[in-house]
Amino acid sequence: MLPEPVVEDTRAADLFVEDDRGHIAQGDRVLLIVEDDPNYAKVLLEMARDRGFKAVVAQRGAAALALARELKPDAITLDIRLPDFDGWRVLDRFESGSGHAAHSGANHHGR
Repeated sequence: MLPEPVVEDTRAADLFVEDDRGHIAQGDRVLLIVEDDPNYAKVLLEMARDRGFKAVVAQRGAAALALARELKPDAITLDIRLPDFDGWRVLDRFESGSGHAAHSGANHHGR
């Protein structure tokens, strides 16, 4: 069993991209974007909004896990290379503890 990651303040660390975290209402479709590249996160954010989602960006795996528990998103995009631990480990955590089904489309965009 993997040790629990250290959970950081999800509000302060992930505001490098202006997302929808303060504008989510009951009934909104929510996408959690787990991506440490701010430029790519912005692309995914705009694509999500164009498709009717409210989107929240996490740049670290620990923040993604905390946000997933808090927001219960309808969908998650997951980068494989993250600053604190790799996306495969985050995916394992989603599968084992958050109640999210593992339907993965892993992202490793050229790194």
